[in-house]
Amino acid sequence: MIKIPTRLKKPLTAVAVGVIVCLVTLGLRHSGLLAIAELKTLDHRYQLYADPAEAGKDIVLVAVDEASLEAYGRWPWPRDRHGYAVQFLKDAGAKAIIFDILFLEPDENAEEFDQSFAEHIRRAGNVFLPTLLDTTAGPVPPPDLLAKATIRVSRESTRAVELTGRYQGVKFPIPPLAEAARGLGYINFFPDTDGTTRRLPLLASGSDGAFLQLASAAARYLLEADQAVLGRRRIFFQCGTLFFDSTLIRKQRGLFSFVNILLNHAIDVSIGQTIQAVR
Repeated sequence: MIKIPTRLKKPLTAVAVGVIVCLVTLGLRHSGLLAIAELKTLDHRYQLYADPAEAGKDIVLVAVDEASLEAYGRWPWPRDRHGYAVQFLKDAGAKAIIFDILFLEPDENAEEFDQSFAEHIRRAGNVFLPTLLDTTAGPVPPPDLLAKATIRVSRESTRAVELTGRYQGVKFPIPPLAEAARGLGYINFFPDTDGTTRRLPLLASGSDGAFLQLASAAARYLLEADQAVLGRRRIFFQCGTLFFDSTLIRKQRGLFSFVNILLNHAIDVSIGQTIQAVR
């Protein structure tokens, strides 16, 4: 048995401990446990440092909540109700109206409801509807719909950020709604390793340019951009800049029930009819 000199015992012990710690760390990193732990601490930091007072007041959420379902019954509703909401929001001065609701199938109640909704969308001129990206190729979409869902991209440098995925197909809303919409954008989720979605890539790679995320589609319209320039961590939309990954920080924003929007629309309509009758 080799006898280790006393003067070498402490250095060798330190080296052995360091090697063990390194191996354990590499094992944890390979297993993904460290990444999950980092994500959980990220959630805690969001909760700790997010200040509701700093939330933008120019974004309002209209929720299909319990009060709305109690007032108008089970989901899905006849789509003419969405049209009434569009008219009210447009009259209230909304610069962009964004639906985070898929309309991939015709209204199950009546075709007239889809036509009514589409007409309200067309008149408003600032409504954005969601799509779903697919990794498998589907029917070739009409060029005018593809133009609403994609944007030309260029790179600031060779170190520019890579776009998410490589999608061959896209599922659009039914034709009357898609044709009436100002823009279209995907709402696919991209969860982290623990299954929670915290970030949304604002562009995704497609066979013809880049697909726009729903928020990016609205930004393209508001910034009057026809091209996106990819930087290392940012996307330049001509006169505006967006971070590539839109982080979902939990801040309380203006929140209204869908039922209140419809009730306000009904009040406006009844007043208008009364005035018209008096005249």
